[in-house]
Amino acid sequence: MTANAVQTRPRRMILPTLITGILIGLIQSIIAVSLGSLVFAGPLASNLAVGVTMALATTGISAIVIALFSTARGAVATTQSSPLGVLAVAIGGIAATLNGSSALLPTVVVTLVLATVGTGVILWLVGRFGLSELVRYLPYPIMGGFLAGTGILLIRGAIRVMADTT
Repeated sequence: MTANAVQTRPRRMILPTLITGILIGLIQSIIAVSLGSLVFAGPLASNLAVGVTMALATTGISAIVIALFSTARGAVATTQSSPLGVLAVAIGGIAATLNGSSALLPTVVVTLVLATVGTGVILWLVGRFGLSELVRYLPYPIMGGFLAGTGILLIRGAIRVMADTT
């Protein structure tokens, strides 16, 4: 390969890479807004702007960190809906307990931060010690049940957000 061919290849990749990045960013922004609306529904609806801002910020930060520091070339970070479905149920319980209290928003924010940091630490430990192979030993019915259960939680949450009821 000539030196000229090596230099022109990156230039030819700029436009497709830029278009792909814009499309992924747009899709992830829409997903972040919908997941923020799912978590900050019901008694937390008055704090929806805080929830959507948190969702957009964490989506952007995680995408930038993964793009810059991932060892896998072309890796894209996305917001996962399955853990948020479970977290939305937990936050719904907190919101029902603290409904009308001034401690509601700080408690929810701390819960989200602790869940995020805890998940990050666990995933870092799995990667650091090469424990990803243990996933092979999870039975398919367990994984299928988890995915089906989170799907039901997401459907219920979506109906709750659309119908504006608890």
